[in-house]
Amino acid sequence: MKNIGKKIITLPNLVSASRLPLAVLLMMTPNVYVRLAIFIVAMLSDMFDGFLARKLGQESKIGAVIDPIFDRLFVVMVFGFFFIRMDISAIFLVMFFMRDVATLVFAALQLIVVSFRKVELKARRLSKFTTVFQFLALFFLLIEYQSFFEVASYIVFGVSLLAIADYTVYVYRRTIA
Repeated sequence: MKNIGKKIITLPNLVSASRLPLAVLLMMTPNVYVRLAIFIVAMLSDMFDGFLARKLGQESKIGAVIDPIFDRLFVVMVFGFFFIRMDISAIFLVMFFMRDVATLVFAALQLIVVSFRKVELKARRLSKFTTVFQFLALFFLLIEYQSFFEVASYIVFGVSLLAIADYTVYVYRRTIA
């Protein structure tokens, strides 16, 4: 039981988890420049946690799971804050989180469909691009450039479609083919 705690509480996992209090702090901060600094720290933490895990030899399955969970929590919390605060159209909500909903559907299918269980859930390149564009769109919300946010959201939508197609082909090849 002691070893499980050591595998979960690692420096890279703590860096991943730091995005949750950073999101709360960002939402509580009225100063746009301080919010921007917090946002940049959160983005850097997303790059740094994986680097640390590799460098320290602390890569783990739990780390591979919690990193994207904290990414999603950060994005959902910050987007939700701005969605309410800036009266953003619901269509952007759908475009912004389409890939994430598809990921949840796939995770549910893994629990239900036996042949899906042998497919390893891991980040694919297009999915990482989606996250990058989500962060870019959030950046435009932070600096209150709503028209740039909307353009970035269309890019998120397009890349999300590609990511969903890529993942569908990936799963198909591992379950059917």
